[in-house]
Parts: sequence; C-alpha cells; structure tokens
Amino acid sequence: MKELDVVRLKESFGGLPAGTEGTVVLEYDGSCFEVEFFDAAGNTVGVLTTPAGMLEAVPDVEAAETKENEPQNDYTFYAGFEGETEITLYFGENQVYHIWKGYFDDIFDTPSLDGNGWTGFTRDYHQLEGAFSLDAGTVEIDPEEYLADLMRYKDKVFDFGETSGVFKLMVSMLEKAKAESVAVKIDEA
Repeated sequence: MKELDVVRLKESFGGLPAGTEGTVVLEYDGSCFEVEFFDAAGNTVGVLTTPAGMLEAVPDVEAAETKENEPQNDYTFYAGFEGETEITLYFGENQVYHIWKGYFDDIFDTPSLDGNGWTGFTRDYHQLEGAFSLDAGTVEIDPEEYLADLMRYKDKVFDFGETSGVFKLMVSMLEKAKAESVAVKIDEA
C-alpha cells in the first residue's frame, strides 16, 4: 500500500466498522498508515493512524464501482481552520484536497533567488498568477513543472509540523499525476 491508495478496514478499528473504506494520506514506515475514512456519501468519518495489518487494498475496479463519480473530499489539512483561506487541489475527477493556506505560506514563504527564475507554485504564489491571481477560479496546472518547483523546498524546515504532511501529499499527488497523465487543478477560496 502507498499514499493515495484506497483501502478498507478488515475488522473494526477506532470506532469504525469493518469494511469502512478510506484513502491512505501518509505512509509512515510500512507498518502503519494515516488513513482518511469515508462514509458511503464520501464524507470524512475519521482520520486514523492504522496498522497495516488492519487494512486491505481495494482493487481499482471495485473502488471505481463503489465511488462512481462522487468526489472524495479530504479535509485532513483544513480541519480546524474553517473560515480561513483555503487552497483546493483537484486530483483527476474524484479526489479533492482542502488545505489551509497557512501551510502554503509555510512552504513557499522564502523562495530561492538562485537566478533561475520562479516557476510553478513559487511563481504563481508570489506573483499572484495562475490560481493565486485575484480572479482566477480553478486553474489546471502542469504536474511536471509544479513538482519540479515543489522539490526546491524538499530540505526546508517547516514552522508547522503538519506542513510536512501537506508537502508529502502534494509531491505524491503530482508524481502520480505525471506518471498517469491525470489532470491536477488548483483553486484558492
């Protein structure tokens, strides 16, 4: 199992019944995973650090049948910040990540001035372009360009502990989008 895989509880765990499905949002060391669990309507019912032995992968065909075209909203990195500025990342047609803008501030607040010019998130964020322009709406981004830009920050020490989780999620999503030619869109609200 890896990040963004759909999984199912093999038995009851953390107050959730066996069969509850979720998405792996972080992999720790292979022995446990941070999983966001959903009800049948796609609403988050819990985010739990779950031992690998409690989980089974849901085959892609079964996941597609179960979820049909319902967007899966992940509020893991926005919970507790309701009412504050939110960045929304859309992965393909069905996965939506809601992220507090403060985590983006933490990642992109001190860009390198290495003379190579800003690209991707750094350019858009600091020059108010793309999704960060005042009237942009939802904007499709180039996973390769934005991943390359994001990786400039891989060694940065973040102010918030959760920022590293946001960073890992974004890297994983953009790598998967690049490999599978999946559209990624971003919006600021």
